[in-house]
Amino acid sequence: MIKTTYMMTKDVLLLLKDAEKQTGWTMIDLIIAVMRYAMRFHSKYEREHGRIEYQKRLDADGMPRV
Repeated sequence: MIKTTYMMTKDVLLLLKDAEKQTGWTMIDLIIAVMRYAMRFHSKYEREHGRIEYQKRLDADGMPRV
């Protein structure tokens, strides 16, 4: 299993808000749907694009990554 985190930027949050309006789904339901899709097709993605490397939450100076 690959350990990973995802830190949402303001741009992603704005896109999710737009998607909420367009689909009528809540932001959390959209995120869950994307995560389920990613879990279902992770083997295909890994074959075609390789593994995603774990990125630490803090940079070298101890500041949160943006």
